[in-house]
Amino acid sequence: MTATPFVFLAPAFGITLFFLPTPEIQPGFWPLLLTILPINLCGLILHFRAFHHSPLSLTMPFLAITPAVVLATGYIFLGEVPAPMGAVGVIAIVVGSYVLARDPADSSILGPFKALGRDSGALCMLGAATIYGFMAVLGKSLILKSSPLFFACLFFCIFSVLILVTFRIAGKIRFAVLVSRPKKALAVAALIYAHILFHHLSISMVDAAYMMSIKRMNGIFSVFFGWWLFHETNMRARLTGAALMAAGAAFIGIWG
Repeated sequence: MTATPFVFLAPAFGITLFFLPTPEIQPGFWPLLLTILPINLCGLILHFRAFHHSPLSLTMPFLAITPAVVLATGYIFLGEVPAPMGAVGVIAIVVGSYVLARDPADSSILGPFKALGRDSGALCMLGAATIYGFMAVLGKSLILKSSPLFFACLFFCIFSVLILVTFRIAGKIRFAVLVSRPKKALAVAALIYAHILFHHLSISMVDAAYMMSIKRMNGIFSVFFGWWLFHETNMRARLTGAALMAAGAAFIGIWG
């Protein structure tokens, strides 16, 4: 599931890179790029190991901590200090995302954190979310040393090949299977392609913590699609989390 879109993303980003103007590359770009490639791969592997080993209600809430990590790493690596009300908005989105992803049947708010000591999947997702927090900020650092689209296309062209080679050596994929449903794979790849370009354009325009907080609002769309497509219940609890996230977005938009 992870590898299939990258069969099509590698050439897509390579072709796009060919037509982009090459920006002036600042010192330190290449060593940092080579450093974050394997770290990003580790985050992706931890993410999907968490899905494989544990219930979503234990793992998904940990993705909410990524914007909180970015608050700290953005200050350390980029010198970004969000406005006080903007920081309140970030925290509201983190809390709302946590409430949204938590299992409504679980009466313990700290249930996922209590599982850290006994559940490997929860620990994997915490590791993945922390890595994503660092990678978002280091990725922006590389954008500042080049340009948003150039870095996005260069990084994911290399990263796509790295994923396919690593998974093939590990015996986790077979290329005949990866291309067995090309139309569906192309559709998913197109969405990921657009997502990656939008991610890098947006993070180049605002503080990394703001951008990652708004990005984590995908939980609100999950509530809507879960109700509409899958007739999910417990909407009152889920809408509470969605309302917190919307309030956080308003804080960032108005005062951030």
